[in-house]
Amino acid sequence: SSRSSNFSGAPKGLTADARTAMASQMVSTLKEQMDQNPDSVLGQFGLQANNGRGYRVSQSANPMLSAIGARPGDLIIAVNGNQLGDPSQDINLIEQVMSEGSIRATLERDGTQFDSEFSIPGG
Repeated sequence: SSRSSNFSGAPKGLTADARTAMASQMVSTLKEQMDQNPDSVLGQFGLQANNGRGYRVSQSANPMLSAIGARPGDLIIAVNGNQLGDPSQDINLIEQVMSEGSIRATLERDGTQFDSEFSIPGG
């Protein structure tokens, strides 16, 4: 009997299962780092804490933030309808966003809020 590869005919990019597995791994690593130094973890993403009300985009914003239209100084208030501000809780949203394959961010710039949507590559 011939055995076919699990990868035959698979779409290019990551499957939902692969994205979820990657997200789980990333979240567990980030949670460990978060326990040690939350500001350092936020800095890796180009973010700064904002007194429990979302996160401020730093001058060294990463490409993902640029992709959702965030600029240095903007606040990211919510992701996929979930209010942000507690890094130890917000880290769990990474898994949700990765498994859904898209992100809807609520941003605030100069006192004006607006939403931005972005599909994650491979989604």
